[in-house]
This record gives sequence, C-alpha cells and structure tokens, in this order.
Amino acid sequence: MLIGRYVIVVSIDEERATAGHLQASQNSTPREMPVATGRPLEFGGGALFEPAQQRSAQRVPASASSASPTPLPSTRDEVLREIAIGAGISPELLQLRDPHEVAAEIGAVLRAVVEELTLLLKARAAAKTLAKSTQRTMISAADNNPLKFVPGTDDILEIMFARRRAGYLDARRSIEDAFRDLKTHEFATYAAMQAALSRLLDDLSPEAISRKLPPTSFTSKKSQAWDAYVATWRTMEEAHENGMLDIFLAYFSEAYAKADKQK
Repeated sequence: MLIGRYVIVVSIDEERATAGHLQASQNSTPREMPVATGRPLEFGGGALFEPAQQRSAQRVPASASSASPTPLPSTRDEVLREIAIGAGISPELLQLRDPHEVAAEIGAVLRAVVEELTLLLKARAAAKTLAKSTQRTMISAADNNPLKFVPGTDDILEIMFARRRAGYLDARRSIEDAFRDLKTHEFATYAAMQAALSRLLDDLSPEAISRKLPPTSFTSKKSQAWDAYVATWRTMEEAHENGMLDIFLAYFSEAYAKADKQK
C-alpha cells in the first residue's frame, strides 16, 4: 500500500495472528510478497525506505557496538615493567620514556655488550697463550659459553635469546660466566706479574749470587761475584730461545695458574 513516499507492508502472518486467522469474505487470493533483493526499492527514480527497515538499520550499530569485545590493554607497559624489575630499578622510571625508544636502546646496548665481551674473552685467551699457560677453556658436552665458542654476534644473540641450543648456557649465565672469567683473569694477571718478577729478581739478587761464591778476600770476592753474575745470566738465557723473557713468562705462567685456581 502506497502512502505518499512510503510503502506500508503488512505481514500476512501478523494479520492472521491478530485477527484470529480471519479469511477474506470476498474470496480474494493473497499475493506472495516479493523476495528481498538487498537493494532499496525505486519509485520515480528515488529510493524508497520502509519505516520498519529503517528503524532496524538504525538499531544495528548500537547492537554491534554492545556486542564488540573490549579491546585488550596494551602490553607495552607490562613489558617495560618486567624489564625494570629485571634490572632492579623502579618500574615507574621506564614509564616516563617512549617504549619504542627504550626497546631500541636496550637492544643496542645488549649488542654492544655481547660484542665487547666477545673481544675481551678473545684477548684473554690470547694472553694465556702468550704466557704459555696450561689453563685453556675447552668446549665440552654441556655448559658451554656461546660468548667463547660461537664466532658471530648474530649467532650468539640467537642462541642466548631466540633459539636455545643444547650444551650452551642461557643468556644470564653466559654473561655472568664471562665477567667472572675476565675478573679472575685481571686479578691473576697482576698477581702473576708481581710473583714472576719477584722470583726473577731473587734469582739475580746480590745475595743469591754471593751464596754461590766460595769464602775469599773482599777484593777477589767482588771480581768473583761479577763473574758469577755473568755466568748465571748466561746460563739462564742459553736455556731458553728468547732468553730472560722466556724465563719471566715461565715464572708468570706458574704464578698465573696458582692465582687462577683461587677463583
């Protein structure tokens, strides 16, 4: 039924329900409603909207809005909080910074630490080789430090934080093990240098030389002392390829091994 610009549609089922299933006395045949095509009806070139459909369409956004799930809170604050707790500082401190800047800075610092630790461990190994130390770090079936045995920084970071491999320490233990070895190396180096130099000087001290001389007059004793000193020096030098340097390094190696065992 057309009233002005509106088309009023009356459902046959609703008509029967309200009228007690009345039938038309004029024996009129009910017409079947057209199947909705999903497009607005057109009349005279303009779109026509049924009021019932219009009200239904207006209710859809409210229904959809109420049914949509509540957005999950961002996890960036939680991540920064965990980083702060792990670092032993107040979680509120990192909340003042942009999370992306903090994450990028932490990543850059982490890579720098790994690279520099790797170089320091290589220098430590080279120093022990130079000193002819018998204490060498060898790869084993378990608890290997990737900072010592994995060649590239990318691979080290992957093993420590991404793809763990059997036989290697985790990230925290790798860092702690590296710093512990470097600290021990520093203490052992200086302790060994002092002990080695002291031992070498004792071997060449006047007291040590005079103990090798027979009792004699003062004048002849001075001459004999010098001769004994020269003979001692030459004996020590000739026994090693690099002379007194090799003797010092030999003493250093022994002292380093003793100091290294005290870690």
